[in-house]
Amino acid sequence: MSDSDFTLKTKGAQAVVIRRSFEAPAEKILAAFLDPALLTQWMGAPEMPLSVCEVDAQAGGRYRMAWTRPDGSQAWMAGRFAEIAPGRIVASEIHRPDWTQGEMQVTTDVVDHEGRGHLRRIVEFGTPEARNATMGTMAPGTIAGFDRLEALLGQEAKAAT
Repeated sequence: MSDSDFTLKTKGAQAVVIRRSFEAPAEKILAAFLDPALLTQWMGAPEMPLSVCEVDAQAGGRYRMAWTRPDGSQAWMAGRFAEIAPGRIVASEIHRPDWTQGEMQVTTDVVDHEGRGHLRRIVEFGTPEARNATMGTMAPGTIAGFDRLEALLGQEAKAAT
């Protein structure tokens, strides 16, 4: 699928709003954000795969992920789920190395509309400077990951028929 319906826009001084629709139901899209077996297939890049993926998918549960760089070093992301409900995930997120300048809050909402799952992800950075520093690099990586997610969801749909 083309990234033609992908958008990434600023919101206020510290947030970005990411939107994308998928040819999959909302339930399947959210599951792909919580299931380590699915996350390792779409999150990351071929040259920097997700090599550690631990998810305690419940309110108050923690998650931890690491990507292995070509040189063998790792980049980490971790956080805690504040809410997991039908159509919604709310979690904190922190990175090591800390390219985001502190903890972020990430709200992922997905709704079904006209046969597609529509995702809205709000990423609230700790400072305006942190948000602004990521604006040039956030879209390409997000688009690539979401394209892999779209392909994965399509494979699952074909396997179910």
